[in-house]
Amino acid sequence: MEESFREFHQRTGATLVYVTHDQSEAMSLADHIAVMQKGELVQWATPETLYQTPRTEWIAGFIGQGSIVHLSGIKPGVNLSQHELIQLSQTVNPSQTTPVLIRPEHICLHLPHSIQGDSQCESRLHARVERCVFRGERHEIQMRLPTGESLTGYHPQGVAEGSAIQLSLLQGWSLESVA
Repeated sequence: MEESFREFHQRTGATLVYVTHDQSEAMSLADHIAVMQKGELVQWATPETLYQTPRTEWIAGFIGQGSIVHLSGIKPGVNLSQHELIQLSQTVNPSQTTPVLIRPEHICLHLPHSIQGDSQCESRLHARVERCVFRGERHEIQMRLPTGESLTGYHPQGVAEGSAIQLSLLQGWSLESVA
């Protein structure tokens, strides 16, 4: 059905309004998506914008996978670099923090004898592997930092649960805090 809609749109140039609960379908068909929560419009954006720079923690969890961590002294709506994310090695007061989205593909794991290169991975954090699940083309690895923050990343190799590892966070996106 996706291909039929795509072909019709390309052939006619008609504006299509398509209502779906299928996130994958919406992301692949739309040039803009309206995300609604409890009958309210919470964000209107391109699929890429919704994935890369969601406004809130709820939207970040609704669109794709990712981990939410908390950093102090960060404004919402800012792309964060490795150097800013190294703050995760420090414990912070939870009442004075901003939620930050870390997508799994933005976590670089440093494993012994790894087949994944780490040329762009600097600023390393320590973590313990809590779970490793084989997903076909990759392993999904849940880790916990010494501060208690939890992260989910991907790697082509599996890692034993309980293993101590190092990781780098390539980028993050600071979210709006919603009361």
